Amino acid sequence: MPASNGCRTEPFQLPRVVPARRKKNLRAANGSILAASMRNAWNPLRSATSMANEEALELMRSAWATRRASFDAAPAEKRALMTRAKKDLATAVEMCREGGSPVSHAQAVHLLANVELDMGHEDRARSLWEQAVSILRETDAVLQLAHKVRHLGDLHRHCGRLGDAESCYSEALALYREHDGPGSLDFANAVSRMADLKERRGDSVQALALWRETRDLYAAVELAPGVEDAERHIERLTP
Repeated sequence: MPASNGCRTEPFQLPRVVPARRKKNLRAANGSILAASMRNAWNPLRSATSMANEEALELMRSAWATRRASFDAAPAEKRALMTRAKKDLATAVEMCREGGSPVSHAQAVHLLANVELDMGHEDRARSLWEQAVSILRETDAVLQLAHKVRHLGDLHRHCGRLGDAESCYSEALALYREHDGPGSLDFANAVSRMADLKERRGDSVQALALWRETRDLYAAVELAPGVEDAERHIERLTP
């Protein structure tokens, strides 16, 4: 996945669950778009979970750190690290399936999808993201659902399936607009994805409106690189 999707440097955090019809405005700290891509999708506060779920979360943390360590490794070491991360995440998926929460299960599947994509397995990644979305559709975790749908859209965009990407981004944005707000970095990222897609497809009018919204949303979370990137697009698209 291209680095613009924000997957390569995002920190590991625990799932944030916001039930349907409940809105939260979240404040993001300054930092690059890449490092902050998933920050608002998680929250360090959670209710008590089963032992299996706790063990799975620890495996996810470890695997995510292993994945990040692979980025600057030599080819042979990189393969070994990615293989280890994949094995640990596959174990976490099974543990969550058997005894964890649905949200943690979906998150483990999502992280495994990232690793599969890193390894060049686009079809496996797509199947996993579709599975994560399916799991979350049976819960009230609407913002987690929006986050995973957006990632599925990123994969479609990466593979050139722009129509499928737009459908995913439209659904994710609808969820964010109803359940999140201007203080949400995830919301800002989703709008920027749709703006980029509209620009790629030659819809300059909608792209310009979305880039202006993106600029305002990144300004609301004080993310200067996001504001600057949006302004470059706005300058290019303004008649």
